[in-house]
Amino acid sequence: MARLAPARRAALAAERRGQILDAALRLWTAHGFDATTVDALAREAGVAKGTVYLYFATKEDLLAAAVERWSLRPELAALEPAFGARPLEDAIPRIAAQLWARLRAAAPLLGLLLRELALRPAEARRFLEAAVLPANAAFADFLARRRRAGELRDVDPYVAARAFVGSLVIFAWTQHVLGGHALRPIEDHAVVDTASALFLRGILAPAPAPTRRRGAARGRRGAGGAARAAGVGGRGPRAARRGGAP
Repeated sequence: MARLAPARRAALAAERRGQILDAALRLWTAHGFDATTVDALAREAGVAKGTVYLYFATKEDLLAAAVERWSLRPELAALEPAFGARPLEDAIPRIAAQLWARLRAAAPLLGLLLRELALRPAEARRFLEAAVLPANAAFADFLARRRRAGELRDVDPYVAARAFVGSLVIFAWTQHVLGGHALRPIEDHAVVDTASALFLRGILAPAPAPTRRRGAARGRRGAGGAARAAGVGGRGPRAARRGGAP
């Protein structure tokens, strides 16, 4: 039997790994993390129980892999090569659109994480360290470079990054996990455009005020004096009335 090439073997392993992760997410969403057994997971994924353990030693490892798969870190880590040459007014709406699409696709996992990690402090810390904090740090680095270039006002880039990403996460959770979309539908473009506009208004450096040239100001004063002398300005007619006709 011919041996598979390394690239083909790696592709098959990634496919099988994704197959198990997809099955886990379906079962977790329907039954919860604790109620999902490895036997049930193997049946749902269509693999042997030993195959599950081949890729994931524990259920916690499986949860961590699901978090990594659906985290925002890949998008945020690629900001500089993707948007570094664009002005922020153009880059931020594009970034928001990418993040929002990712969050909508990951809504079932988002609901699961918020429910399960609240009961597991150790896993919550692992989630923060592996997914949330690195993603925010990548966005903060992107904003810090723009602040050094003078595009941003004097704000903390890390706090600004967390505020922007966090607002989208909470909006996705309330709309697509808690059911807000059924009660008050909001178009995706409205979320992206509004979040981007509010964020940009808060972080962009104000445009410099136009400066008046001293020479131009003197010229205007000189012109005003000449007009008054000719009787065209505001005081000319009154002076003419007081003095009478020459």
